[in-house]
Amino acid sequence: MHNFRFLLVLVLLLTSRLSLAATTQVFLLQNSGWMEPFFTDSKSQLKPLCKALVQSAGAFSEEIVIASFNQAGAISGEKSPQVIYRGKPVMMEIQRAVQTINLPKRRDGKYADADFQGALNGTLLDILDRQPAIIWMVTNNKNDPNNSP
Repeated sequence: MHNFRFLLVLVLLLTSRLSLAATTQVFLLQNSGWMEPFFTDSKSQLKPLCKALVQSAGAFSEEIVIASFNQAGAISGEKSPQVIYRGKPVMMEIQRAVQTINLPKRRDGKYADADFQGALNGTLLDILDRQPAIIWMVTNNKNDPNNSP
């Protein structure tokens, strides 16, 4: 019975790794003003956490996408979500991509708000072209497309 359980677990692990390999994984990292404390605190573990998440979860995928998101149209000339890296899960590229994410400001000098629905719609329609994927969203859980109190 133990051998059967071991074999079953092994088969499940192998098939889950194979299905992950065929599935694109998208890592959406929020970069709105609500995330300011995580970006400005020199002791923040946000970027190391994001790098570790992408490296661990994306390790078995053929393709990963790292994108930042805030509010579509809030920052002139920038899309949201903004693709920073798309390709194979290469450690150096993951580190570079996550490190480049910053907090862009609007024309009025304020940070953009956060729009989860806009980020998911943009990901599903533009980045993924309606193809299946696993989507990870790193956020402080504050959706605020209109900066309401």
